[in-house]
Amino acid sequence: MPLKIRIRPEIAIIFLLFSCAESEKREKIDYKIFVEVDTVKFGELQKTFKAWCIVKPSKVVAIVSDVEGVVRKINFKPGEYIREGDTFAEIYRGPVYRSLPIISSSAGVLDGVFVEEGSPVKAGMVLGVISKGRREVEIYIPLKMRKMVKVGGEFLLNGKVGKINYISNIPADSILSFVARGNLEGAVEVGIYTCNVILEKRKDVHFVRSSAILGDTLVYKVVGDRVKAVKVKRIFEDDEGNIAIESELRRGDTVVVLGGEMLREGSRVAF
Repeated sequence: MPLKIRIRPEIAIIFLLFSCAESEKREKIDYKIFVEVDTVKFGELQKTFKAWCIVKPSKVVAIVSDVEGVVRKINFKPGEYIREGDTFAEIYRGPVYRSLPIISSSAGVLDGVFVEEGSPVKAGMVLGVISKGRREVEIYIPLKMRKMVKVGGEFLLNGKVGKINYISNIPADSILSFVARGNLEGAVEVGIYTCNVILEKRKDVHFVRSSAILGDTLVYKVVGDRVKAVKVKRIFEDDEGNIAIESELRRGDTVVVLGGEMLREGSRVAF
């Protein structure tokens, strides 16, 4: 005969109450969630794009030899700054005559040296060229970026800041780009470069890494070993994944940048 087991109702009720209590106890265990954190920064953000640019000399002055002879010594290299009255080179004129210094008649950046030590020279020969003042820069703006670039905007080249003073209205067919021109302060060698054209710049803003923002509006701020949900408003994002925000967050606040999806208001965290 099959064995019949009867469970008394009061025993079943006690068992259910015990199970519920254990479940509730497990839910009340306050586990720490491991996250990665960073701090809120304050400063300047800028958005740029890369473009080809050509650095050209402006107001070129030639260094000319006054005599015939052989170059004995050259005192400057291309890209160096030379002052008016500096000795650019020395010309050896033979055992009968002493060496003659070639004096720079202008100050500026030495853009080119056309002779070497030991080279023969003649009177009137150009030994090098100096650029006075600023550099002139041609920047090639891709067709899709033209509306975003303005006259008076800035560009970055070798850590130096230049300003755009002209942009063509008709693209050059051969390069499928608009040609912009600008000036650049400082000693930058003549040549072809890539420069960063600044599209937008924001100063004096609080910003966080983009991974700190969940669902476009939520950031978890760490207070002690727990988190507080803070609402933020996106203002601007730069090239490196930093986002300027408006919120109650301030410089130096610690925020969660990885693992925020597992959190809720008041969660305990470890990092």
